[in-house]
Amino acid sequence: MTKFRLENPHFEENGYAESAIGVDEVAVAASPSGTAHALINIDPVRTTFFLGCQDDVINYSSNTTDFNVWKDL
Repeated sequence: MTKFRLENPHFEENGYAESAIGVDEVAVAASPSGTAHALINIDPVRTTFFLGCQDDVINYSSNTTDFNVWKDL
């Protein structure tokens, strides 16, 4: 099982929407540029496989690139 989290300011309590994707499920998701997102494997046995693509080059030294958006992951 995989947890997918997407930043969403309309969710006032925590600022993100979250969904669980089951073992035999396939999901297609889009994350707008500048929107935080995360994929987390929560299955203790199976591996999560995912394919990602992006529309621009990531600048890892930019102050807008934050890999620690959510402290609970």
